Order: sequence, then structure tokens, then C-alpha cells
Amino acid sequence: MELEYKAFDFKMETFRVDEKYAYFEGYLSTFGNVDLGDDVVVKGAFTESLLKKTPSLLWSHNGSEPLGIFESLVEDQKGLYVKAKMPLADSFVKERIVPQMEIGSIKSMSIGYWIPEYQKNVEFRDDVRYLKKVSLMEGSLVVIPMNDQATIKSLENQKITNLKELNERELEKAFHEGSAFSKKDSKMLVSFVKAGLVADDQDAQRDAEEKEKKEQEEQEEQKKKETEATQWSEIISSIKQIENKIEEK
Repeated sequence: MELEYKAFDFKMETFRVDEKYAYFEGYLSTFGNVDLGDDVVVKGAFTESLLKKTPSLLWSHNGSEPLGIFESLVEDQKGLYVKAKMPLADSFVKERIVPQMEIGSIKSMSIGYWIPEYQKNVEFRDDVRYLKKVSLMEGSLVVIPMNDQATIKSLENQKITNLKELNERELEKAFHEGSAFSKKDSKMLVSFVKAGLVADDQDAQRDAEEKEKKEQEEQEEQKKKETEATQWSEIISSIKQIENKIEEK
């Protein structure tokens, strides 16, 4: 199970600090809009996941750096609205996170999720991927969203043969999000990759056909030799029978 990551410019509706905790709230994810990755989170995508598990609140998707807890996660008409609190007893929260949130240098959140039963819960329309159900594992405060890094890692982890299993949109997205390539250039790269894969398939098919042809020729040659051997055996047998008859006379 490999996590995907999706980042959002997090608009904090509320941010306050008391003696023990720092609190913030806002939309962790919004529904219905096409994001930079050409994905749309469909309303209700988180419902089942939230009934099973409350996601962790982390710093930059690092499971060893929890920041606090989500006190509330509610899906409304707009998206997934969260309320979170972070303990000031944690020096990292107090000395680094809170001051940076106050001045606005930390203003993005990113979710870590995976898609159960991918074929069933993802729909493609006009090169846009609609996520109908996701399992939300964590939400992270981030400075630099991990979309690009996650895309590159996902592509690097693919064996070259697995590229054939990716559709054109997934390849295009990997090139576009994981590099400085424009969408137009990404489409051109996809065409080159697909052409190369097709050429490889054609070469492999040609090699297989040549191998099969060679095997057939060898089988035919072997069969011919066996037939000739049988014929010679019959001829020799006939000659011996004639010789025997002559000797008897």
C-alpha cells in the first residue's frame, strides 16, 4: 500500500493560542474543484474512512514528528473542515511551528491517503481523475507541498516494465508534477515513451515469432530425418527379406 499526497493552500478560519495549546481550524480538503494535479475530490470521499480512523496530525508527513491532534473532522458542502490543537509543551510546536504560522510562512496542508479498490473508487473524465473514496491516513502542515516529491518517488519505484501498466494521463501527470516540464511538453514526452514501449513490444513480438519459426523449422527437420531413417530401415528390412528368400532357394 503506497500513500499518495495532495497539498492545499490552507485558509485558516481561526488561529489562537492559550496557555497550553495552539488551535487552528479550516478546510483540509475541498470538494468538486480540479486541483493542480488534475484531481477532483468528490463530496463524501472521506466519510467511510473517518468512521474507522481519526487521521494523525503531522509535520511534513513525518510519522515520527506528530504535532498534535485533530479534535474534529467534518465533511460539509464545501469540503473537509478540521479543528486541531497542538501542545505548547512541545518545544518544536512552541518555538518553530506557532511563530511561523503566525507570520504566514506555514500556510499549506497536505493529506496522506490511499485509494481502496482503485478501479471502483476512481473515475476518469476528460483527463481528470475523480476520487470517490479515499482512506485518509494523516494531515500534515507543510512549507513545501510533497506532491512533486511523491510523484517522483512513485515513478522511481516503478520497474520499467510497469510503465506499460500506466495510462497516458498518469505518465503525463508524473512528468508534469515531478519536473519543470510544461503540460504540452509532458504530453510530447508521453508520446515518445509510449512509442518506445510499442517499439519494444514489436521487437519482442518479432523475436518471439522468429524463435517460434526457428523451432518449427527444427521440428520439421527432425521429423524429416526421422522419416528418412524409418524409410531406410524399411528398405534394409526388405533387402534382408529378399536375401533370405534367395538363400532358401
